[in-house]
Amino acid sequence: MHFRLVSMDSDPAITASCSNRCTVAVGASANLLQSTISVLFSSSRSMRSLRCVVLCSKFADAPTATVQRLLQDAVIAGSESIDTKRKCILVLPRGDEALEMPGFDPPLTSRQQGYAIRRKEIEQALTKAELPKVPIYFFDARNDDPDKIWSSLRSQIADMRASFRDRAARAADGARNLRENKDAVRAAEARSDVERQVGKVLDMVQPLGDSMRPAYQNLVDQMAIGHHSSIAASVARRGRWDAFNFAQILGQGVRIDANQRTANHALRIQHKLDDLEQNWEDIPSVLQTLAGIRQMLADARQDYLTSARAIGIEAYGELLAKQTDVWNDSARRYGMGAGYKRDVATIWRNWALENEDGLATSRDISQRLQHAWTIWVIDPLRAVVGAHEV
Repeated sequence: MHFRLVSMDSDPAITASCSNRCTVAVGASANLLQSTISVLFSSSRSMRSLRCVVLCSKFADAPTATVQRLLQDAVIAGSESIDTKRKCILVLPRGDEALEMPGFDPPLTSRQQGYAIRRKEIEQALTKAELPKVPIYFFDARNDDPDKIWSSLRSQIADMRASFRDRAARAADGARNLRENKDAVRAAEARSDVERQVGKVLDMVQPLGDSMRPAYQNLVDQMAIGHHSSIAASVARRGRWDAFNFAQILGQGVRIDANQRTANHALRIQHKLDDLEQNWEDIPSVLQTLAGIRQMLADARQDYLTSARAIGIEAYGELLAKQTDVWNDSARRYGMGAGYKRDVATIWRNWALENEDGLATSRDISQRLQHAWTIWVIDPLRAVVGAHEV
């Protein structure tokens, strides 16, 4: 294993990049962490490129607001990173923090007791915030055996890889059954029913419909919680600042919108698969086929959401590079008293709603999202069930 220290102005981050595909981000600002982790989870989903991201927190304040926000972002963006065990929390106690837990007198007799208590508190905090459960680890650099924490992380990475292997196997087995299991009369009848009914629902869910959450809303939201100096630094660089990259934030906004626009579509397909499973519950090969289609839907939708973010980053990156007035207006506002973030957010909201180039880009993105939905999700599902568009 080797370590790489990355320092970005006043927002330091330590990233451990090791042979077992584990990336650890420590002490970074909220915006820098979000930008970095979004890039990691928007890269290729092949086995060679999988990353397990370790979100680090101090012992006393875990899970921090930044960690909670990153988990929430994963949920609203439709990321599979939780279900596939690609995220975990690493709590870093210092000194005797684990022994000197508030409310315990005399102090605890072992650090493991302190770890168990804090783990329960962290789990309760995640539940209260309606956030998904993730693995929680503890490591005291002065007192704990480093081999144990690396063993835990390697074990999670092994589970992560096994999850993807199992999903790929289920999808492949399901598709194979649908193509090859034609001997039995009932199986042939089931195959015809699956093709017909899944084909009909695919026809209904192919059109995406209108945008549900404009991409600029994510930019406005991030300005509300970001640091004014990071926003100003990015404005001075026409949005190309790692701690607050405008194109990446807007690209994530496109992904969030794409997730919301397709959530009900995916649910309709899943409900149809539920019906088919009930109708053909006495034929195991058909159930395996339907399970494979369900897995293909989940994987294809993740590919689509990754593509949506890339579409947004590319389109807005090109658009922002050509803008002048909105950058100048934002730059002039800095140093003019209180309300900087609010006023800059208003400038960008008005730009998104009124600028003709921005509106045209939004329309173009919507068309590209429709095309991406078709080629990433609809067409592959049609191909595996043998259905053709009516």
